[in-house]
Amino acid sequence: MSSEPRRDSAFSSHAPGTAPRADPDAVVNDPARLAVVRATGLLDAPAEPPFDRLVRLAARLLGVPVTFVSLVDENRDFYLASTGFDEPLASGREMAGRTFCHFSVAGATPEHPLVIPDTRAHPVYREVPTVHSLGVAAYVGVPLVVDGQPVGSFCAIDTAPHAWTEAEVEVLRELAASAQREMELRRALDRARRTALEMERSHRERDEFLNATTDGIYTIDPDGRILFVNRAAAEQLGYEPGEIVGREGHALFHHTHADGTPYPREECAIWRAAAEGRTVQVHDEVLWRRDGTSFPVAYASSPVHRDGELVGAVVRFTDITGQKRALDGLHLLAESGRVLSSSLELDQTMQAIASLAVPALAEMAMVDLVEEGVVRRVAASHVDERVPALSERARHFPPRIGDPGPQSRVLRTGEPLLVRNVDEAWIRALDRGPEHAQLMREVAPDSLIVAPLRSRGAVLGTLTLIRTAARPCFDQADLELAEELGLRAALAVENARLYHSARHATRARDDMLGVVSHDLRNPIHSIFMSSSFLNELLPEGMKVERTQAAVIKRAAERANRLIQDLLDISHIESGQLSLQREPHSAASIAAEAVELSAMPAAERGIALVCGEMDRAARVMADRDRVVQALGNLIGNALKFTPEGGRVTVSVHGRDGRVHVAVADTGPGIAPEQLPRLFDRFWQANRKDRRGVGLGLSIVKGIADAHGGEVRVDTAEGAGTTFTLVLPAAPDEG
Repeated sequence: MSSEPRRDSAFSSHAPGTAPRADPDAVVNDPARLAVVRATGLLDAPAEPPFDRLVRLAARLLGVPVTFVSLVDENRDFYLASTGFDEPLASGREMAGRTFCHFSVAGATPEHPLVIPDTRAHPVYREVPTVHSLGVAAYVGVPLVVDGQPVGSFCAIDTAPHAWTEAEVEVLRELAASAQREMELRRALDRARRTALEMERSHRERDEFLNATTDGIYTIDPDGRILFVNRAAAEQLGYEPGEIVGREGHALFHHTHADGTPYPREECAIWRAAAEGRTVQVHDEVLWRRDGTSFPVAYASSPVHRDGELVGAVVRFTDITGQKRALDGLHLLAESGRVLSSSLELDQTMQAIASLAVPALAEMAMVDLVEEGVVRRVAASHVDERVPALSERARHFPPRIGDPGPQSRVLRTGEPLLVRNVDEAWIRALDRGPEHAQLMREVAPDSLIVAPLRSRGAVLGTLTLIRTAARPCFDQADLELAEELGLRAALAVENARLYHSARHATRARDDMLGVVSHDLRNPIHSIFMSSSFLNELLPEGMKVERTQAAVIKRAAERANRLIQDLLDISHIESGQLSLQREPHSAASIAAEAVELSAMPAAERGIALVCGEMDRAARVMADRDRVVQALGNLIGNALKFTPEGGRVTVSVHGRDGRVHVAVADTGPGIAPEQLPRLFDRFWQANRKDRRGVGLGLSIVKGIADAHGGEVRVDTAEGAGTTFTLVLPAAPDEG
């Protein structure tokens, strides 16, 4: 069987007998790759929320126990973020030796990730140590590529064989793309910072070339008066050199902070360098031009001594508008990642994106989405919060597919659009009527960008940004930033739609379950009553008939319990489990649960006893629900305890909580089964037909609804103890 990925598939999987596509050791130890891994600056970095949110989202969307983001160096896998690992791996965040991430890095690509439905079915993969140490039964890993090198993987693990679907792999691939962009953004931000530092160092090296540089350079005396200014400085400030020399520099172009507040000369680092002989470097201040506008600068001011006497200072400054703009863009994208991952409510998230773009990038922003062939304007934001009517009125003019507007064009082509100069003729050409034309005149656009919200080849909508004459027109750099913001917004749209689809499916399932349960209960109740009545009518001598009637009655009872369990688990998952909380004696509740289970225990030849009972322990709880939970725990213990064994129920109160324990003398639970113990429809023994795997899920749901928890203490061959921990009732005094 060929190991090459299927050409008609979005991912590649490995079946039994298929060899890996590359030698992991050769790729993993490639010096070029290792250099990029270290250059990310993320090895041994502390946990960071953006990556943590992505792995949690992956676990939630895929429904798997473990997801993580790894970086792979020559010695280990370092886990940048993870969810589902047990200790000490969860805290240690690294693993040495061969892992599946090595195969993902070596033989997969973001377009064709490594997908393994069953690790034990493959002669190579079954020998990977984590198959046994972590119980990895199924794996999917999407390589994270930075600067052309695979630095690690975004991975999902299941502890049972898992036939990964195209949709599941696509979800992981999209989340991996977000993690990869986060890495690339951090790398770019680090480069920008290093560039800024290098710029400052270069200032110190160019002191001897005052007039041979494009940097602004001027000298001042101890009183701050300008003695010399080079051509570059005068031009940037909007003066002729002769108009500056002899004037007090701070009062002329350094008098005010960026926020408009006064900047006293006594606090000015430039003046203090000349007056006190200090050397200073500042990266983020502004200088003021002759026309009243400002621009950001990085500057260095160094004292000048002549014959041992302080005679002033030389100042070198550089316009860092471009660098600051790039950093602001990176910060905007980083903030957008936080905003987009903070909610799965579509309209709320899109409004947050529109508000984030204003005023950082534009005076007005709008988001339009295509829904069932119709464009809906889901968000609009304007820089002037005092005139919210502009945003609200803009919502009434969503683009129409096929009209001549810019959004419609981008929806058709999928390509971003930059309109550098918007004039009256351009507005009239939109032909949306007088009300729309009036709105556009009030908004007063000077330039415009429309970026597509594009995901998996489809255009989901558009992001429109508008600038007025208050700032420079949009340019190509702004267009690229808007396009990246649109890509991130598109991912949020996809995630939100997947989330709402899942919620809709859950509601549909619950509705169907309610209808089916209601319709089944009447005939089941009739079967139960009829079998009971028949059993009473049949003479003692008709043993076969009486046995069959008893079988029918037990089947009806089991069907009724199953329906109730299904309804309970549905209510628990939807957060609708109703509770009637009152103070109760925990010992009396435990005794009631023991009494109700006495007959099944006797039938199995198992001793069911009350152990130590703290009579003073009281719980604030729904008595019937707690009895139900304890009944499930006792029933589970009876099911796995052999004949002649013992099940003990005890009660202890401590630290404001009450502990009700159910201990058995059964075989215990294997460690690999513990992570899925409370999953619904899961059973340790698949051949066991005495239940459907809902009992422990219901116990956990009841405990959670009370603000409590369920604990498990087990060892193979030494029995199991389940402890239901509930909040204690307040003192009656």
